[in-house]
Amino acid sequence: ISLKEELKKLRQELQNKYGLSIKSIKSSEPSYGPIRFDYIREEKYEIGFDKGKNVQDQELTLLVLADVEWYIFVYLISPLKKNDIYNWAVNNRAYEIIKESFE
Repeated sequence: ISLKEELKKLRQELQNKYGLSIKSIKSSEPSYGPIRFDYIREEKYEIGFDKGKNVQDQELTLLVLADVEWYIFVYLISPLKKNDIYNWAVNNRAYEIIKESFE
């Protein structure tokens, strides 16, 4: 299965499981990780949820690590920085620790 197909499946899973939809992309850039991966990219999105959930917009951070044999996806759903800076900071620090553990 191609990386594009895997990303499509992940997006569908997030929609079906959490009822989220991507509102806008905030950033997309190459990232760092283990040298064995050919493709490493990190993207941030502002996401919204189905109307019935009464949940504020959130931030989705997605890290993609890919090589010939593996695709690894790490994602974090967190409050927007402007809505809840404390939980945003705690969540993003935990994400960074996980990301650094791949090296």
